[in-house]
Amino acid sequence: MQTPLTPQISLIGERGRAVTPSLIEDAFTEIEGAGDGLIVLAEGTPMPEELPARELAEVLGSAVSQPKGLDYGWARGEAVLLEQVARFFDMIGVPRRPAVVVGGATQGMFLAMYTLASPGDTVLTDSATYSDALSCFASLGLRPIGVEDDDQGMVPEALDRAIVDERAAGRRPAAIYMIPTAHNPLGMTLNAERRAALVEVARQHGVAIVEDETYALFDGAEVPRLSALAPELVVRLDSLSKVLGPGLRLGWVSGPDEVLARVNQLKAAVDVCAPVPLQRAVATLLPEIRDLAAPQLRGLEGRRAALLGSLDEHFGGLCHWTRPSGGYFVWMDLCGRCSGLDLFRAGLKAGVAVLPGAIFSPRRVDTAVRLGCANRTPAEVREGVARLRRAYDALLSGGTA
Repeated sequence: MQTPLTPQISLIGERGRAVTPSLIEDAFTEIEGAGDGLIVLAEGTPMPEELPARELAEVLGSAVSQPKGLDYGWARGEAVLLEQVARFFDMIGVPRRPAVVVGGATQGMFLAMYTLASPGDTVLTDSATYSDALSCFASLGLRPIGVEDDDQGMVPEALDRAIVDERAAGRRPAAIYMIPTAHNPLGMTLNAERRAALVEVARQHGVAIVEDETYALFDGAEVPRLSALAPELVVRLDSLSKVLGPGLRLGWVSGPDEVLARVNQLKAAVDVCAPVPLQRAVATLLPEIRDLAAPQLRGLEGRRAALLGSLDEHFGGLCHWTRPSGGYFVWMDLCGRCSGLDLFRAGLKAGVAVLPGAIFSPRRVDTAVRLGCANRTPAEVREGVARLRRAYDALLSGGTA
């Protein structure tokens, strides 16, 4: 007797099917499988010894022992932290405005984009942008469009054309996602003139800007914040992941009242509140944040110099790359000689890990690689670039690195 076939059942709805995996996690799966002795120039994780672990441990212990230190908190955040956030805004030149404490800039981005955009809307980004932002947009059913860049960043005229073209095609440009300081992955900081020009384009078209300032403290350039130039248009993301530690998952979203009210409601629905003792501990440390960041910034200066000097030595005349004044990353254009994915895999064989440019590209353009100097010594950085050159030569010759 035959058993009737059971109809195939899917428990996943349309929104669930839209959820998109992190491409950067896929790349790191390959990196982890590459064996011992690998020099990883792919990470955006700070040097552990440059993080203020001792200071954080002390204030966390105190925060836990406070009255109601382990109780629920408000979705918008603890009052003591929000007051320090307002003072942080004073320090960096951002007008005081409402903020909601979130689990890092990535959660803040998801909440902000959920609020600003509907499925099918367009998000305008740089030609290459933060990989997990692209996963976020795809999971929300949004359509990322990469806008042309030059050596100063996103081109205002190209942004204007892209907005006009999207509207002509019947699509709504919901937001412009920008990383104006120490860009990940492009490694550039927008100058004051370019910031003002991009804000003016957004203002003319009435399109929101999402300003991701995860690296706000990592470049000392005297430039205005986008949220200071157009507070009525800009939703700002701040994070302490790179200064206090990526595992803390604490940051805040700020912006116009109508946006923040909905972000606050959505935050409450997602996870009730950010961890209360962590918020109180960070409130204690935030007034000292520049001093706490200083050891890492000093270390990065030497590592970044080693990276740029090694690229000059090993890839001069072959490829083009950005020359950042801050942050972790350098973006190297391979000038059509090979793909980023091929060099990534050849590099693993040669004992060095970088990341292929395709995972940062809205159109999956694979003509570049991202290199980082976040947590390797200058000597390791130099050796890593030397290995990458050997991988490059082997790839172009058809041999083995």
